[in-house]
Amino acid sequence: MRIYALQRLVLSFFLALGAALIVFFSLHLAPGDAVLAALGDAGMMTREQVQVKRHELGLDRSLLVQCGDWLAHLARGDLGVSFVNGRPIARDLAATFPRSIELVVAALLIGVLLGIPAGVYSTTHQDRWLDYLLTALSLAAVSVPSFVSGMLVLLLFGLTLRWLPVSGYISFADDPGQHLQLLILPATTLGLIMAATVTRMTRTAMLEVRRSDFVRTARAKGLPERLVLFYHTLKNALLPVVTLTGVEVGSLLGGTVIIEYVFTWPGMSTLLITAAQRRDYPVVQGVVLVTAFFFVLVSLMVDLLNASLDPRIRDGSQ
Repeated sequence: MRIYALQRLVLSFFLALGAALIVFFSLHLAPGDAVLAALGDAGMMTREQVQVKRHELGLDRSLLVQCGDWLAHLARGDLGVSFVNGRPIARDLAATFPRSIELVVAALLIGVLLGIPAGVYSTTHQDRWLDYLLTALSLAAVSVPSFVSGMLVLLLFGLTLRWLPVSGYISFADDPGQHLQLLILPATTLGLIMAATVTRMTRTAMLEVRRSDFVRTARAKGLPERLVLFYHTLKNALLPVVTLTGVEVGSLLGGTVIIEYVFTWPGMSTLLITAAQRRDYPVVQGVVLVTAFFFVLVSLMVDLLNASLDPRIRDGSQ
């Protein structure tokens, strides 16, 4: 297990490095001038002032030199400062990233707590009307874009039924009850989409495992059906479900950009959208890079969890 964990850790390091390089060159090769955006009213600036600002920001050097300098600062945990307001990017991310993670974790809990039981129930009632209903609802939830489902949830539960506040943010420390009420709608919107995916994967994996020889052997030995279902079938079907859940966590963090905008939840989306409009490259780099690193970290955790669930994975790496 140690050798496998070390291999995955080294691979994750190179994945993170590759993500950092892709983020850097993609943004710096994009059209537009970050210097003019940083100056604001560039029409009032002389050419000399623009060149001075470009030198201050270090944009007059080659891309390779800029990339090396950025990676050196990144290795020390320094994400740089904003071109526009000069604030440290790490400080802005420290304020917004936990809010996005809170939304992702809440959606993950909803997706797993609803998706796995629904998948198990659909498996045990295969080819019945409830199985067809759950399958149809799952397909509908996956097919509808998140911004459409977000607007529908907002209109139904927020504006029509008035059960919950539609948008805004209040910190948990200031008002725990109001904070949780504001969290329910965006988390439910993301969670239902994930629940639909988990339901389909759980059903598919369990139906495949039920046809295995060891399941038939367990039934032949006279084991109770409940024990066969949960210990033999569900336990062995969790491997692809765990893998899918890990991938979906990264997708959830990316999907929060739209949901946070719809429900005005002040996570990383506000920071990212504002920085993109201003061509504030360091801020965009910081947000995208943190998202990529988070995805790599989750992938590493999923790989280690899969290895603990299935010894064949780690044994095959030795």
